Amino acid sequence: MKFIGILGIIGSILGGLSILFVFILLFANGRMEELVAMYLFMMVLAIGILGVYAYASLQLFQAANYYELYVAAGKSSDLEMAFKKQRQFWLIVVVITIVSLSLYFIAIFYNMLFIARNF
Repeated sequence: MKFIGILGIIGSILGGLSILFVFILLFANGRMEELVAMYLFMMVLAIGILGVYAYASLQLFQAANYYELYVAAGKSSDLEMAFKKQRQFWLIVVVITIVSLSLYFIAIFYNMLFIARNF
């Protein structure tokens, strides 16, 4: 149970650092005036996905807390809440995976069209 809690904390910290990194990239990129709309869209999208990932990590951390409560007290309601939180975590992970794969395919298709148009 402590391992799940540690993963939740690490995921939350990495999610926060990733959001900070995205902001740094947004303002530190010197070529931004060339592709402003695309950069802004990608940065907002990345911040949104990282925010959802941080929320998923929070769900995992809460599940670990409920598992610890169940082990300490043995109440079945704590175990049910732990399973509910873990189910929410995996649901969010599935949604993030589907959205990420979709965006990868869109980016690949867009790049293929861009390359074909410029040659």
